[in-house]
Amino acid sequence: MRSTTTSAQQFFAKVLRAWLLLIGLSLCWASYSGLQEALDSARAEVLAYHNSVDLFRNWVSDQHRVYVPASEHTPPNPYLDQIQGRDQSTLTGIDLTMVNPAYVTRQLQPYFNEHLDINLRLTSLKLVNPNNAPDPWELETLQGFELGQPARSELSFIDGTLYMRLLVPLLVQPSCLSCHSKMGYKVGDIRGGLSTSVPVNKHLLSTSTYIATLFFANLVIWIAGVVAIRFARRSFFNYQHELEQSLKEIEINEERSDRAQEIALIGNWEWNVATGELFWSDGNYRIFGVKKTKDPLIETTYNSRSRHH
Repeated sequence: MRSTTTSAQQFFAKVLRAWLLLIGLSLCWASYSGLQEALDSARAEVLAYHNSVDLFRNWVSDQHRVYVPASEHTPPNPYLDQIQGRDQSTLTGIDLTMVNPAYVTRQLQPYFNEHLDINLRLTSLKLVNPNNAPDPWELETLQGFELGQPARSELSFIDGTLYMRLLVPLLVQPSCLSCHSKMGYKVGDIRGGLSTSVPVNKHLLSTSTYIATLFFANLVIWIAGVVAIRFARRSFFNYQHELEQSLKEIEINEERSDRAQEIALIGNWEWNVATGELFWSDGNYRIFGVKKTKDPLIETTYNSRSRHH
C-alpha cells in the first residue's frame, strides 16, 4: 500500500505540472497570436494609407496639369520652374500655380502628421529636393530596390517611437518625364519611393489589454483545474484509506475465525463446482495433518465427511 500511495502522489504531482504547462503554453500561444494580430493590423493600416495617397498621386499625374491658388502655404514650386506655364492667373485676378504629385505629397505631409500621426514622405537616391534625403532605413531599402528587391515593410524606430514602416518603389511614368527627364530617367526606371509610417502603440495597447484579460481568464481556469485535481487527489486517498481499513478488518476477522476454529478443532471448506477450485481453512489443514503448501483434494474432503458421519 505504501508503494501505491507513493505512486499516486507522484502521479498527481505530474498531473499538476502538466496542467500548469498546458495553461502556460496556451497563454504563450495566445500572446504570440495577439502580437501577430497587432502587427498585421499595423501593416494593414500603413498599406491602406499608402494606397490612398498613391491613388491621389496617380490622379494628379493623370491630369497632366493641376493648378491651385498660390499662397503662403502653397507658393510656386521652384523645382518646376523649367515648366512653361507653371504660374497662371484667372480672369478675376487669382494667381494660380501648378502642382505635381511630389508637391501634392509634400503638402499632405503636415496634415497626415498632425491629424493622423502618420509619417508620409517621398525619398530617392537621386534628389531633386534635398529635403527628401533618405534616412538610414530608407537608404538601405532604396539600395535594395536597385538590386530588384520588392517593397519593404517592417518595424523600425523613428525618434524613439516604434513605427510600422512601408517603403514602396515609385516607377517613372510617361507623365513624370516633364519634371524628371533632366535626371536621366526613362519610363520604367525606379526614381525613388513613397515612405509611409504608422505608430504601432495603439495596436500594441489593444493587444496588451487582450493579453491581460486572457491572463486572468487562464489564471481562473488554472485555479479551477488545480482545485479539481486536488479534490480528485483527496477523494482518491480517502478511498484508499477506507480500503486499507477494510482490508485490515478482514485480516483481523480472518485471524479471529482461524483462532476460533483452532480452539474448537473444526474447519471449513468451499468448492467451486464450475471451476473445480477448492478452498480449505487453516483448521482443515490441521485436522487432516496436511501441510498448507499442498493443494487440498476433494477426495480427502469427502473421505473426512464419511468418517465423521
